Amino acid sequence: MEDIIEKRVYLARLYDLYGALLTEKQRKAYEMHDLEDLSLSEISQELAITRQGISDQLQRARDRLEELERLLGFASRLDGFERQVRSIESLIDSSPGLSPDFIAVFRTIISGDPRDEGSD
Repeated sequence: MEDIIEKRVYLARLYDLYGALLTEKQRKAYEMHDLEDLSLSEISQELAITRQGISDQLQRARDRLEELERLLGFASRLDGFERQVRSIESLIDSSPGLSPDFIAVFRTIISGDPRDEGSD
């Protein structure tokens, strides 16, 4: 059960990164099944495609997402970046002598809030 959940979370993350690179049919099938949690029968009725056709599109979408990650590696790079940020945050938290201004600037940078960029 846990493996299934982990796989769905992993594929959802890949979809966030690479979903725009899927075909329209793959994207629609993936969204309806994995994001909206519709059954193959429900999707089949909605799109007027056989259940087997939906299943094929879903498998192609998942295969393509994993292929794109193997080729581009954005998700693994993002994971590495997030680990590094957590490490730096831990160092900051354990360093009481740091300037509050430094800490505020660092937290602004890692928050990724574009409103804070270039506000000097």
